[in-house]
Amino acid sequence: TEYAGQQVARTSEGWVRKFARKVDARSNYPDGWRVKDGAASHLIDHMNDFDLIWIFQLYSAEFFENTAWPSSVLDIDDIPSICESSGSITERGLVNRASATFRSWAWKRREKLLSDRFTLLTVCSPEDREYLRKQGQRAPIYVIPNGFKAPSGEPVRRIATPPRVGFIGHFSHFPNPDGLRWFFENCWPLIKRKVPDARLRIVGPGSDGPLAPTGPD
Repeated sequence: TEYAGQQVARTSEGWVRKFARKVDARSNYPDGWRVKDGAASHLIDHMNDFDLIWIFQLYSAEFFENTAWPSSVLDIDDIPSICESSGSITERGLVNRASATFRSWAWKRREKLLSDRFTLLTVCSPEDREYLRKQGQRAPIYVIPNGFKAPSGEPVRRIATPPRVGFIGHFSHFPNPDGLRWFFENCWPLIKRKVPDARLRIVGPGSDGPLAPTGPD
C-alpha cells in the first residue's frame, strides 16, 4: 500500500515518449508511473535477502525498471491484454475502443517476455494458463483459483461474542466500496435493531479510508 501511495510518481515526459514506452515491449514504466528512487533502490538492495519474492499483478512490477526478478512469483491475477481486449468491445466510442485495442496489443507483447523476468507465474484459471502457454511462456504456470470446491459437510459454526460480520476486499475495486455503502444504508440498521451488540469488521487495502468505522459499531 505504501508503493501505491506516497512512493509512486508519474514520469514527466511528453506524449511521444509515452507512446514509445507503450510500443517498446522492453521499456520501463509503460503506464507512465514509477516507484520513487529511494523505494526502488531499497527493494533492489535487499532483493537477495529473501528466499522468495511474490509480486501481485504485472502492473505492480511495471512500477520498477523492466528487469529480471530472481526467485520470483508473478501472481498475474487478471491478464492485462485480455482485460484491455474486452474494452475494445465494451468501450463507448470509436476512439476509446481503438485505444483499448492498442493497449491490448502492447500488453500482449510485454506478456510474451514474462519468462525472461520471473521465475514462476500464477493465474486464476486453466484458460489463462493456456493463453500464456500459447504465447510461448517457458516459466512454470500454476493455477490458483479465485473460488474453491464446496465442502463435503456442513462447517461447524463457532459463535463469537459479540457477533461479528466481516468484509474482506480491495477497496480500489469500485464495486467493493459501492456495495458496502449500500449495505450500510439498507442492511446494517436492520441488523443493529435485531442484534444491538453486532460488530462489523472491514479488512483490505483502503479499508482505513472513508469507509473506516468511526465508533465501536
